[in-house]
Amino acid sequence: MRSAGIFLCVSAVLVSTVCAAGLEPIKVEEGTGKRGSHEVRITVPGRFRVVISDGAKERGAPEDSGITGYYDLRNDPDGKYNYAAPWSGLFSHKIGIDPRREGKTGAIMPAAGPVELVEANPLRAVVKHTWPARAYGSRTNPESPDVRFEQTFVITAPDRLYQTVAIIGIGEEVTLKHFAFMLHTSHAKWSGGKTVKGGVYSLPAPWTFVKDETRGAKTCVLHAVKPGPYTHGDGKTTSTHKANFLMIMHKVKGGYGYRANRWVGFRTCLNVAGAHPVIRKGDRVEWHALTLANHDVNTLEKAKPYVEAYRNPGTPTCAKGTLVGDGFDEATGSYTLKAGPGGVDFRLPASCHCPTFEISGWRGMKPPFVAVGGARKDDYLAHVSKGALLVQIAGEIPKGTRIVIPALMQ
Repeated sequence: MRSAGIFLCVSAVLVSTVCAAGLEPIKVEEGTGKRGSHEVRITVPGRFRVVISDGAKERGAPEDSGITGYYDLRNDPDGKYNYAAPWSGLFSHKIGIDPRREGKTGAIMPAAGPVELVEANPLRAVVKHTWPARAYGSRTNPESPDVRFEQTFVITAPDRLYQTVAIIGIGEEVTLKHFAFMLHTSHAKWSGGKTVKGGVYSLPAPWTFVKDETRGAKTCVLHAVKPGPYTHGDGKTTSTHKANFLMIMHKVKGGYGYRANRWVGFRTCLNVAGAHPVIRKGDRVEWHALTLANHDVNTLEKAKPYVEAYRNPGTPTCAKGTLVGDGFDEATGSYTLKAGPGGVDFRLPASCHCPTFEISGWRGMKPPFVAVGGARKDDYLAHVSKGALLVQIAGEIPKGTRIVIPALMQ
């Protein structure tokens, strides 16, 4: 039985971890929030904290679950100000299907559902959120008999928040008319100057897009909250801080693109455009996205390298070890390899900031060192568990750099 407001630190039991000077191990806690909802809290020290809730005891819109808290610890170290919109959380999703099946609007959204902490270690936390889908407008509307949602969050240092959103067929065949992937913050005003209740406010957020030059489709949205000072909801406390959110959609199979819009300055949205998939019982349709949070990416030019690295990660060239799959997992943002005798030796196929490598078939403990470009590098995190090695290397690493991760026992 969990007690309200009491959290258990679940990332304290570590297996073979090396701490880096520039990368702090993340902290994961699980427990019951003040209102009685099941919550998982993930903190990247000095960067940000997110709170993921099942929404069981939350008040508000039917999508009021998922990331219900986002705190900018770099500019607000005490975590006083919640950037996640109080009516929806930081992210929400909406799909459109045949209105004859799902009410007059034909739009359905995720509702409150179970939260499961799947993985917790110093490099990343993985949380799965399973939602029933309800007709848009009220969390008390009947559940859809045809589809449900499943979302997986992967949080890593220093500033990355990956999410996979899946729509799963559980009943009759439906045609997906649209899928909206939305980001909300509490720091904004209505277009007419009327403020939203609760939270901290600013002027409408500036925003821009990066184009996929191959199709001209929108592939990311930059949702930047302007620097303060801000006046808190009590009208008394002021604070100067900011946060930028760069949301990047991974390439979607089937030729889909994205179009974008904003709503009264505080919500930015990417909609799936192109062919409309038919979802049958047992089908699973997925979308992947990376959000850079609490980052100094605030212009189009600064955003482009991150968009390129996530959408076009390339394939590592291995001198020792082999690829797993195509060598990159868009759900976790990790390059995936299998260790050979003595570890792995490969060249990085794209320029990356703080890249992560997931190496299966690892026999032994932590690597004694990591070599980057022929030089020994101590600024990295490593974690071994169940025959797999996770390594994250700090800093900017250029395309073509040779990386060697040796094993003590193979």
